[in-house]
Amino acid sequence: MQLSVEGQQRLKKAPLPFAGVLPNALSSMDEQTLARMEQDLGTLIAILAADKDSANTPLAEL
Repeated sequence: MQLSVEGQQRLKKAPLPFAGVLPNALSSMDEQTLARMEQDLGTLIAILAADKDSANTPLAEL
């Protein structure tokens, strides 16, 4: 079995595995802290008036 050319192109565009310092730190936090963080980040996003079109824009450019 071999990967097709189209499959190879799609794989190159696929996101990398979710790993690193931040995910490791988040996985060590308790559920209450994570829930509070999610709520606080939601508030921050609302203040920034971020939308789906801004998802790939660096914060410095908003």
